[in-house]
Amino acid sequence: MDMKEFVEGLTPEQNGKLKACKSADEIVGFAKSEKLALPDDFLEKIAGGSVIVDPTAEPFKEPPIICPYCGNDDQDLIANSGGGHYCLACFSEFC
Repeated sequence: MDMKEFVEGLTPEQNGKLKACKSADEIVGFAKSEKLALPDDFLEKIAGGSVIVDPTAEPFKEPPIICPYCGNDDQDLIANSGGGHYCLACFSEFC
């Protein structure tokens, strides 16, 4: 059952109560008080659905840090420095 079928199956009184709901929590409360089963597509939206992990996908990588002074993007020449970064190519400190 999808949300369209769910709404079409409601009585006029129930339809009015559903339209008065202003949030997902209120819709869940309405369905519980009326002893109605909510459709899967609605439940997936409020619960986030299932996450399918692609085992072939590359892991997340941070974008490279680029020195704003000399344009150096060699990560071996960029060092962390007290909350910022230090470029070993031009000896500049930046955030």
